[in-house]
Amino acid sequence: MKWKSIADPEEIDVNGTTGDRFIYEAPSQGKEMTKEVVTFRRGKRVYSFVGLFFSSDDKAREQLRRAIGSILWR
Repeated sequence: MKWKSIADPEEIDVNGTTGDRFIYEAPSQGKEMTKEVVTFRRGKRVYSFVGLFFSSDDKAREQLRRAIGSILWR
């Protein structure tokens, strides 16, 4: 699958930690797929979260964003 970026990176904040969201799309089996990658840097570590879903699946996008928004950093 050849992913292409469809938007500039978006800075997000989750419970006091800033990160970046990258959004890509690619065709798959006749449907458009979306890949959202969210990364956070905390100290020497980098945390990455990846969600793959059909572009028309708004519920999947919302579930991914809700899950990332609920991260509790320690």
